[in-house]
Amino acid sequence: MIHTVLTTVFDTLFPPAPEVLALRGISTEQFLCYRERHQLDGVIILSRYSEHHIRAAIHAHKFYSDKHARRLLTTLLKTELTTLAVDTYLIPIPLARGRIRERGYNQVSRLLSCCGTQQKIIENLLIRTRETVKQSHLPKKDRQKNMRGAFGYNVCYPPHQFENARLIIVDDVVTTGATLREAVAALRRALPSSATISCLALAH
Repeated sequence: MIHTVLTTVFDTLFPPAPEVLALRGISTEQFLCYRERHQLDGVIILSRYSEHHIRAAIHAHKFYSDKHARRLLTTLLKTELTTLAVDTYLIPIPLARGRIRERGYNQVSRLLSCCGTQQKIIENLLIRTRETVKQSHLPKKDRQKNMRGAFGYNVCYPPHQFENARLIIVDDVVTTGATLREAVAALRRALPSSATISCLALAH
């Protein structure tokens, strides 16, 4: 009762975003019911972005740093990570500097670090070589051009250490796949041909 009253008062003083409100009362077990693993153009996708609660969780975590949304998405992501070999490298998509300044964090890196996974996360193997327009602000036909050459390989990592390695590039949402294609291309140019590179996204 007291908790309900305090929550009501707090919500009145500091109205939460609609995406945050949409997740109230949603348990991790309920959220996993929205898991719909499938593949699209070689990308493993864990859910449908058109599902209201999936979209709300991604927005609440990305734009409002909501802890409950992070917990829900972490649970969804772990369903896939627990199936991977321990020696798999996880590569979060790097954000442009402007986006990092706006949010203060990379939402994909944060999710991966919260998963407590045994796989090795390398946050800076991929680097941004230039600023880009937000993909969501562009028509689909212009998104590949916008991302062309946007990623590079961090030369601090000797390529030979990835001989026969398996790397998975991780993003939160894939629409046309332009961002992931460019990220894969950047790694393929730098890494040995024996390295396997694949992609994983929370939603499409």
